[in-house]
Amino acid sequence: MKCLMPLSVLLLPHPLHLLKLVLLQCNKQVSPPPQPCTSAYIIEDRLLNELLLAPGRERIPKLSPNDEPNTFWFRKRNRNAICKSILKCFHTLLECYPTYAHVPIVTKRMWLRSFAQDWNWDPAHTEEVRTAFNVQANKQYKSNMTFWKKKWKLKKDKPIGLDENVWLGLKAYWQLDETASIAETNSQNRKSQRGGKGVSTHNCGAKTREEREIEMTAENGGVPPSWLDLMEDMHTNKQTGEVQDPVARELLDTLKKMKAEKEAQLQQSQMCAVEGSTASNVMSRKEINQMVLELKTDQNEERTKRRALEVELRAVSDFISRVYPEDFSASQSFSPSQPE
Repeated sequence: MKCLMPLSVLLLPHPLHLLKLVLLQCNKQVSPPPQPCTSAYIIEDRLLNELLLAPGRERIPKLSPNDEPNTFWFRKRNRNAICKSILKCFHTLLECYPTYAHVPIVTKRMWLRSFAQDWNWDPAHTEEVRTAFNVQANKQYKSNMTFWKKKWKLKKDKPIGLDENVWLGLKAYWQLDETASIAETNSQNRKSQRGGKGVSTHNCGAKTREEREIEMTAENGGVPPSWLDLMEDMHTNKQTGEVQDPVARELLDTLKKMKAEKEAQLQQSQMCAVEGSTASNVMSRKEINQMVLELKTDQNEERTKRRALEVELRAVSDFISRVYPEDFSASQSFSPSQPE
């Protein structure tokens, strides 16, 4: 007996709804995730707070965003152990969610409480921990999905610890035409030549920016580096002593020029000041960091606008190709890497 699909489901183009359609066709009834519920949030928050205040937790490794002695933090110290605790949360999944954004908020809150079994923190820092946890979990979820998809392509067995139904749901999702199209688009974006400047190159291995900053602080006798020095260090090839990535090289050159101009202005102001002035003609670390932050913010805003325009142009191109397939060749499709 065939299973009739509700029209509302058929009209929804999102990959998650397409996944549900495939599973329904396989006679697997899949209920949508529960809607956000304030009462559920309150219960989870109360349970988490009770856990953090429970006696005997002094021996559990402690997290702190303030770099207190004998504490840890995301992307800074004991990163591997933190990542392992988050991975254990993923293995509790009983439903298939293609991205971290699809995971219900109440599930994420349950994961944070599970995470608190391995890590302790001051309840006053819970919101900071929650934010950092979600940022790290989002990255790991994406990374694990990529790894699990590779296993599926190689026809390997289900990842250890992953629920069988979740594995079957992911395999069904990866076989959808819509999923393949999204994956191809993302792949092309990662391989973008950035206006002819090549694929992005990094020279710091698996270290995070925070970890390298801690190392450089220790190397400098406890004096933290400016973000300009940190950026140059992380993009410099240790063998050649050169910045390989063209985009990073241009950004560093721009920042160094801005720094030199600013310090020249400070020196000129000092010369014009009254005798005995103690004003410095060298930019402080805080001033350099602010300069780096403002320039990168401006560049990120421009990049966001450009990507939004590329998405719109690609959508128009796809629409025209469907309406006039005979008059529209593949060579006419929009490609952001093509020269204007």
